[in-house]
Amino acid sequence: MKTSNRQFEGGSGGMHPERRQKLETVKCDRLTAHPLSVKIYGKPNPFEELLTSIATHPAPRSTPELYLEVCSANDPRYQDIRSRHYVEKRGTHGQQVHFLVWYRGDCVGIISGASAVFGTLPRDMFFKITKANKKKCLNGIVDNVVYRLELNNEGNHLAGKILFLWEKSVAWVWENLYEVKVFGFETFIVKKGFMEEEVLDAVDNLGRPVRRVKIVPDPTGENIREGGTYRSVGWSLAGQSFGSTKGHDGVGLTGGQTGKGVSLRKEVPIKDVYCKFVPGFSDPVESEYHPTWLANTRQGTPEMKALAKQRTARRKALLGTRFYFEGKALVYENIEQATRGRIEWNAPRASAKTRNRKMRSSCGRPSERETLREAKSV
Repeated sequence: MKTSNRQFEGGSGGMHPERRQKLETVKCDRLTAHPLSVKIYGKPNPFEELLTSIATHPAPRSTPELYLEVCSANDPRYQDIRSRHYVEKRGTHGQQVHFLVWYRGDCVGIISGASAVFGTLPRDMFFKITKANKKKCLNGIVDNVVYRLELNNEGNHLAGKILFLWEKSVAWVWENLYEVKVFGFETFIVKKGFMEEEVLDAVDNLGRPVRRVKIVPDPTGENIREGGTYRSVGWSLAGQSFGSTKGHDGVGLTGGQTGKGVSLRKEVPIKDVYCKFVPGFSDPVESEYHPTWLANTRQGTPEMKALAKQRTARRKALLGTRFYFEGKALVYENIEQATRGRIEWNAPRASAKTRNRKMRSSCGRPSERETLREAKSV
């Protein structure tokens, strides 16, 4: 049976003339109109509205498998997942950035960054922070205050991938939103149980009820946190925190979500402190701290109020921006605002032996490669 050459060379069986060239050798965006087609149909003459729409609304990109989306603390999706976190929700205060975690089209978790705590010895020793430089260095440390993943995907190390993506994303947002260079991260982990706050019968020297954060045992015994996710992406156990902390109940970004709020001293349980330097840094970086949370109070200055408005505008512009990896670049894009950018980064790749050793120490069990090697040796 004779077969037409068109079948093999990309031609069609239609009646209109076309170029007899192989498809793999033709760049479709550079093809010129066939003279006979121009004679029959005329020259292309698209509407101005169509050309403007194409220029201002580029073709939609495929949705990445894993990405983070900037959201507000009051986003219903964020609040829903936050309500199931092991740390009781007591509002937010200070500088902060919140993300929704998207994986394969579903919102599977949340992760947030906030201002570093003021005083904890293990963290200060890790980052070489002293009394002399503390106030100028703390603003360059982001505290991973919330991380909840509602998807069990240990085989794919999804939790570590999300944390690593958060590090790159929150550093970029922090620097653009607060104009401060990020040089480190911190987080505090309770190994077992859930954290709840209780009000005691006693009062402090100002007549306010004394509050205490306590650990409620988990009846299932499943909530055991060993910090494996953090160690898998290079975080270090700096020590343990204990003592008390100042709680800013109801205090929001510029005066409070439910009023001015109050500051109370609270007793807190022992927590593991994990820290990490941003790659390329081994010493703290000093920066000027420009607070705006007093902007709506009597202490607020005109400069403080102007800065608060600027940050509010930047924060609103960031809402909906998503971050994901594309090769060795961090991509940030906002579809509604038609903005997109790339940040190239070169991460030093450890040897296979080093990666396996880290994974084994962080997860408490050998990696798949080590398991196969040990099985073959037996």
